Amino acid sequence: MIRDRRLWAGQIFLAIAFLVNGGGKVAIPAAELAAMGPANLWVADASPEIVIVVGLLELLGAIGVILPWATGVRRELTFWAAAGLALTMLGAAGLHVVRGEMFLMPVNAAIGVIALLVALGRRSRTAPTD
Repeated sequence: MIRDRRLWAGQIFLAIAFLVNGGGKVAIPAAELAAMGPANLWVADASPEIVIVVGLLELLGAIGVILPWATGVRRELTFWAAAGLALTMLGAAGLHVVRGEMFLMPVNAAIGVIALLVALGRRSRTAPTD
């Protein structure tokens, strides 16, 4: 039961983080988004299409970490959504390293670890028993 609550906390955190960030990438013009903070500086160097695709994938991941497990329908999709978000953060970390933005690595690592823990915790089709 405690494990399930911790996993839900991680899922809710991921959903909120990726709904906000993914939604921003889809709804806010790239020039405005790039000016919103150092984590978004890469947007100025990327094509608008890439930014929108990344945003859509983040939105799908946010939905996927909550909806399947909450409804009990295709629960294995929660694992795949969380794993996808962990890979997204790995890609973000790589991008920031290449760009010399090492100060963003702790954020990428923390969110990536949460996504990985959720994926590992939700890798079975049934709810945890402990």
